[in-house]
Amino acid sequence: MGKLISILLLLMLAGAVVVTVVCITRHPEQTEAIQAQELPQSVEQKKPAIKAYGLAVDSFYMVSGTVEKDQTLSTLLHRLDVDARTIHNLAAASKDVFDLRKMRRGQPFMAFCSKDSTHSVVHFVYEHSPVEYVRFSLRDSIRVSRFEREIRLVPRKVYGVITSSLWNAMLENDLDPMLAFELSEIYAWTIDFFGLEAGDRFGIAFEEQYADSTYIGLGRIHGAYFHHASHDFYAIPFI
Repeated sequence: MGKLISILLLLMLAGAVVVTVVCITRHPEQTEAIQAQELPQSVEQKKPAIKAYGLAVDSFYMVSGTVEKDQTLSTLLHRLDVDARTIHNLAAASKDVFDLRKMRRGQPFMAFCSKDSTHSVVHFVYEHSPVEYVRFSLRDSIRVSRFEREIRLVPRKVYGVITSSLWNAMLENDLDPMLAFELSEIYAWTIDFFGLEAGDRFGIAFEEQYADSTYIGLGRIHGAYFHHASHDFYAIPFI
């Protein structure tokens, strides 16, 4: 009996040792796992520089506006205290790059100025269209450069139901109203769009064009569907 009790005690002690060893050996692994999770949070991440027209905004004092009636490059730069000689040199440098007479009222411009107390103009950018802009550089040497933003195509598939007209259906679904014109062209010989009825349905697979984050218009239409007068009409473009 005494031997049996001794054997049981030895087994219990062995189990305790095993459990203790397991706990000790696993505990550092858990600690390492926790440290591995916390490590990325302790690393300071550098924020990317905010850019406009390819220039770091944080490096300049910014002045922006839109071209008003009868304003020219000369009058805009004169208001920013750019001297007449520099303006003349910029106009001369732009002859083979951009026709300054094509500057239009309502188009945006942005001046990148030094951060010191003088706020002297370093770069002046005129946005001719959502895709095209011209950059006038005044520091070090006179340079005039013309740039075009890359157009990004975003595929979309949309569906809608006619309640009053195709045009209103586009507006109700927050779509470009030009889609109504495109559909009327596609189905010009098939559907009488003046005879649409409430409940008619349509679907379109198409592309939207973006320059940076600015929507600039429709891209290609890949296919269309229209349900009208109890008939389904499908349109697939020829490649």
